[in-house]
Formats: sequence, C-alpha cells, structure tokens
Amino acid sequence: MSQSRNNHYVPQWHQEGFFEPGKDKLAYLDLKPDRKVLADGRVITFNDRFTHPTSQCFCQKDLYSTFFGTSVNDEIERRLFGDIDRRGSHAVRAFAADDVDEWRTQFQTLFEYIDIQKIRTPKGLDWLKAQYPTLTQNDLMFEMQGIRMMHCTIWVEAVREIVSAESSDVKFIVSDHPVTIYNYAAPPQASLCAYPLDPTIALKASQTIFPLTRDFCLILSNLEYAQDPATEPLRKRTFARNFRSSVVRADALIRTRKLSAHEVAKINLIIKARAGRYVAAGRKEWLYPETTVSESWSDLRETLLPPKDKLWNFGGEIFMRYEDGSVHYQDEFGRTEKEWELLKKTPPEAPRPQDPCGCGSGNRFEVCCKGKPSELRPTWSEVSIRERNIMLYNGIANVLDLRSDKDWLTVRRELTDEKISKVYSLYRMLWPLETDLLQLLPKPDGTVRAVYTGSIHPDAITEFALGASLYLSAAPVGSIFRPDVDALNEMYFLLIW
Repeated sequence: MSQSRNNHYVPQWHQEGFFEPGKDKLAYLDLKPDRKVLADGRVITFNDRFTHPTSQCFCQKDLYSTFFGTSVNDEIERRLFGDIDRRGSHAVRAFAADDVDEWRTQFQTLFEYIDIQKIRTPKGLDWLKAQYPTLTQNDLMFEMQGIRMMHCTIWVEAVREIVSAESSDVKFIVSDHPVTIYNYAAPPQASLCAYPLDPTIALKASQTIFPLTRDFCLILSNLEYAQDPATEPLRKRTFARNFRSSVVRADALIRTRKLSAHEVAKINLIIKARAGRYVAAGRKEWLYPETTVSESWSDLRETLLPPKDKLWNFGGEIFMRYEDGSVHYQDEFGRTEKEWELLKKTPPEAPRPQDPCGCGSGNRFEVCCKGKPSELRPTWSEVSIRERNIMLYNGIANVLDLRSDKDWLTVRRELTDEKISKVYSLYRMLWPLETDLLQLLPKPDGTVRAVYTGSIHPDAITEFALGASLYLSAAPVGSIFRPDVDALNEMYFLLIW
C-alpha cells in the first residue's frame, strides 16, 4: 500500500466549500512568501499569489508521519484523520443547512472535528511543540491525540451562532488555521497573539470563528461576554474547565443574521490576521479585506456579538430526573453544585492605598494589587484562599475547643464522631468540589512564591515549615512566616492546598 505522506491539514472537502459556483479552484495568498537576497543586495520575493487545485494546497509532507528507523508510517493520516474528516464533513454540511434533527445528530461530531482542526495545522502543532520543546515527531503525534477534545466543553457551553453571507457580494475566506480565536483586547501584536499563540478560549471575551463554507460561518461566544460585553475581556470565564461532561441544548443555535459585504470583510480580516501563512478564497479580491476595512481591532467585535434578544436559549439551570429517582443539577456554567453565597463578596469599587486589598491577601492595596492589571489579580468577588483558611482555622478551633491550656493529647481524647463530622462539613462548605482554584491563586506576575509540601504533624511543623523559610532569599524570614496567628493561617493554607 502506498504511503500518504502529503498531509492535508485543511481537508480538500472543506476547501471545496469555498469554491465559487462552477469553479474547481481557489485563489491562494502566501502571507510569508520566500525571499532571496541577490549579490547586489536586492531582495526578490517569490510569487505570493497563486491558483491551485485543492490537492496541492494546505498540505505539508510528513506533517503527521511517524518514523521507526527507516520505516515511515501514515496511520495517523489514513486512520485517525481519515475517520475524523469523513464524519466531520457530514457535521459541517449539516450545520450549513437548516435541518434541526441533523444538528442534534451531528452536534458532538462537529465540535470534535473543530477541536482537532485547531491542533492539526502547522500553527497548532507549533503551539504544541512550544509547550513541550523536546518532543520528537512520534511523541508530538501521540501528544496531539492525547489532548483531543480539550476545548469541546467550553465551546458547547458557549452561545452558538451561524452568520450568513448569502446576501453579500463578499464571501468568507478560509485560512491554514481555520479555527480562529478573536479577543478584542488582544490585538495581533500583543504577546498573547505572538506566533504560534492564540488567546485561550477560556478568556471571557475570546470568540471562536470557524467558516463552514463560503456562505456560512460559526461564531462561539462565552455566555458571560454575550450577556455583558463590558465584562473584563482578559479574565477567565466562570468554571473554565476542560475535559469535563456538560449538558446543553443541541438545537440552541442562532441563525438570524445575514451580514453585509462590509461585515463579512471584517470577519475575513480577523481570519487573515490570525492565519499562519496561507489564506484562500473563491475570488482573489476577497483576500485583501484590509483595503475596505478601516475599523480598529477592538471595534471589529461589534460584528461578532450575537443579538441580545436571542440569548434566551442559552444559560439557565438544568434539572434532570433519572429513572432511579436521582436528579442531576447543572447551572449555566456547567457546575453541578449551587454556589455558596457565604463565599461570595462584593469587591470594593475604588479602594484607597491604605485599605485592605480586595483579593483578601491581608496586605494593603498599595503594596498588593494596586500596580497590577485586573487580569493579573486573583479574583476580588470570592472569599480568598487566606480568608477561607482563617475561617477554617477559627471553625476548627471552635469545634475542638482549642485553648492555650489544652495539649494535643487532650484534644485527641475529646475527639468525637460528631466533632469530626462538623469539621468535614465546614471544610466541604469552604471548599466545594467545583471550586475554581485558578481564580483564587496568584497569577504569574514576577513575584517569588513558595509552596510548602513537607511534614504536617503538629509536633514537627515548626522545625520543618519554619526551617524551610531560611532557604527563601527573596524576603526576610519574618515577612514570610511570622510567628503569629496570621502566619499560622497562611501556613495552614500551604498544608491543605
């Protein structure tokens, strides 16, 4: 059997969806054409525009091949992507049409296809290699398969809209990285967008653009952003967890907007700006949306926002009763437990420099979060890790009747099942199973921090935990582990986290 070594990272059937009627080729544009410096110093740029059949475009030799000595294996191309592309083609065509039953049938397949399409491109694989620089080609292919469906949960919980270019003289284009992530607060020159990076889809204002055909484009918007476009764009959405199950309405889809030529050009500009190297279209003039679009990057978001009066199909609470009488609950963010109101707090609107910081660190605002942008601050709207552990510390002290005249042996003798149950209940209340720890933890901001993971026996804690602070040269020992109640509270967090 011949080896399939010319690997298409945008399937030919997908490219064909952008053909003009009666045509069998696309116009392609190379955004980074090869250049040659001549002996006299002149620079020659090779042809950046071309028209080829789909068999010769959006492909790369041995992109998915694995190697065993001198043997080349193409099973990933033939078996993995062969099956994904076959099923994905049915799903894309179903959502380009208007058969609601087919949407339900192809719902999961569509998002599986979009997810692997985000990773399988040269830009996607370069992103994966950047996370694991020492991966071999074989290891890269294994890792690519291991993170499949990583984005699906967040996508299916988003507001789903398909916009139409049927009434427009300009049609959608397709790029060599067809799953485009747009965040109005992260322009192409921002560090979040430096090749091969994209803003994570977990950010509130991140929107996913996926052209289905020349006439239809899928736009996925996080619910919080769709409901309130003024929300913080670079802060993560609530309960942004990958690889988890969720329940959504498969037939909830907005399909009411028919875009003008200028609106289609604005989406094409975003697609082109986030491409790796190549873009393609039914007509060559559509490859240059920048000639007609003058809006700034942030202003482009107006075209992508779903209509407010169509959001009623998304969000809300779900209750499902099974035959055995059990009930499944899920809120609009996929959480299976209701929020504890005692863990919510109203952030101060304009704290003074000497006020306690809204993040709950116990420090003054001027030395804590004042100089940090909001996206680098821990959340101000939930009780912090430190505050929870103070509550836990005080709760345990109350339940066990801890006093200065009580030794540990006395505490153990007086321990009962009821007291243990109360401590467990307190802990469960302060740390629900679906607590978003990443929202509570400090963000990477250049500050030196440490986590203690040593012995937690009460008799040994002083020797081990306080002794560890001597190895931290970033600050005096007393400023990290102070011998007072507040220090013990901070230490207690390090032990149970």
